[in-house]
Amino acid sequence: MALLGVGVNGHIAFNEPDHADFADPRLVRLVDLDLASRQQQVDEGLFSRIDEVPKQALTLTVPALLNSRVWLVSVLGRAKGAAVRSMLTQPISEKLPATIVRKHPQAWIYLDRGAASSLDGSTP
Repeated sequence: MALLGVGVNGHIAFNEPDHADFADPRLVRLVDLDLASRQQQVDEGLFSRIDEVPKQALTLTVPALLNSRVWLVSVLGRAKGAAVRSMLTQPISEKLPATIVRKHPQAWIYLDRGAASSLDGSTP
């Protein structure tokens, strides 16, 4: 089972937009964190200042995540509303890694009201 969140920029597990590789042969890799991902850490109160947030992280690759039998995706907060809408409506692409959630046969997505705030009811 994989327990996942979605970043404000549409990353999953720090597989950042335009840097994710849906065919990566590795299970884990070192990634450079986008400024948006680093700022999210501050905005969520995990760090006091941006200069305290690491610039790199280890992450499971998308193929490693896809090997999980079940995905539980939990997204909280209005700041992630646009990312949620894009995850559900944009073409599946490494430009928005969270879109890959739609390829997993057992992905369960849980949104709070804030995260769902950009959905207009017409989204599947």
